[in-house]
Amino acid sequence: MPEAKQTFKNKLKAIRFMIKVVLTKTWDMKKYEKEQGFPNFKNTSFCMDSEEWKLSHE
Repeated sequence: MPEAKQTFKNKLKAIRFMIKVVLTKTWDMKKYEKEQGFPNFKNTSFCMDSEEWKLSHE
């Protein structure tokens, strides 16, 4: 595997990639979900929070 060899050029590529990762802006998932029309649920609860569910799944 030529890309796996530890050459100076490949080390520079790795450093460049890490710098790119660090400087890249993170995604705004709330904005994306709004743009895509995802439903916005308020006051949601999970089934594992329900006492009835806990009793039936022991």
